[in-house]
Amino acid sequence: MNAETSPEARKLAGVTNLPFFAVFRSGKLVDTVAASKEEAVRDLINKLTV
Repeated sequence: MNAETSPEARKLAGVTNLPFFAVFRSGKLVDTVAASKEEAVRDLINKLTV
């Protein structure tokens, strides 16, 4: 979802900083990160394989 074009959804999700990434497994939130650093995003994605 593009949080920049969906302010209502952004507010409902509690997103205060962009970029904001969230990973889900089986429809459940695993973790989030509000960062643009490649390492932080990579670590978040790696949580899907654990």
